[in-house]
Amino acid sequence: GLSGIPLWSSDISGYHYLYNPPPDKELYLRWTEVGAFSADMHDENEGSGTGPSSERWQIWNDQDSTDTYRMYASIKTRMLPYLQVAVNEARATGIPIMRHLVIGHAKDPKVYAIGDEYMFGDSLLVAPVVTRGLTSRPVYLPDPAYYDFWTGARVAGSASVLANAPLDFVPIYAPVGAII
Repeated sequence: GLSGIPLWSSDISGYHYLYNPPPDKELYLRWTEVGAFSADMHDENEGSGTGPSSERWQIWNDQDSTDTYRMYASIKTRMLPYLQVAVNEARATGIPIMRHLVIGHAKDPKVYAIGDEYMFGDSLLVAPVVTRGLTSRPVYLPDPAYYDFWTGARVAGSASVLANAPLDFVPIYAPVGAII
């Protein structure tokens, strides 16, 4: 979100896995969650890898994966008007769609060291799980108050909260007053 590339995304499950094991189910589903809240959501069915196990996890490997991908693809589709606003802003100003928290919260010293949360457009704080095996994670909310994207519950901000994050769930918050 600070690199100067306003329209960034990635191949869900990657393409190359030359120096790492191929994506497994957990990595695939976590990557799907991030893909839904990036400029472009697309799955990479092929890939290039080496090693004794070069089998990569695919969307159709089990019903759980298919259902999770379908859910996030549906959310992505419903979010297209919101995304279009963010794309237009990126084209006009260069501000990235996926933004480091320092953009918009530069006076809050706590955001400078956070590397695993980002704003998706100007109204959604996304906190992906990036550590294997976790089903909850702390999320720093720099604004005074938020709404949980999934439940609609109001959440106090200007603090860290412990967010529930099972394998098919990415913590997302909208600041009070946000238009989505």
